[in-house]
Amino acid sequence: MPDLMKEKAGGRPRVLAHFLKPKILIQDVAKSIKCTYDNENFLVNDTINVIHEVHSPFTLHSLIGILNSQL
Repeated sequence: MPDLMKEKAGGRPRVLAHFLKPKILIQDVAKSIKCTYDNENFLVNDTINVIHEVHSPFTLHSLIGILNSQL
């Protein structure tokens, strides 16, 4: 599937391994931030931004709380 995503005009390079782990999915174009936690390994197109877990003091769950809040 990532190879097909690369063929699309304007598509960014995709790495399958990034989709096969927990991540945050964020709607690309919206009037407000809309995001969700994905632990079911969904593959998404270029209308969704993906945040992968990195070495950070923040967990994905705490970041979701911040992103979905009204700060």
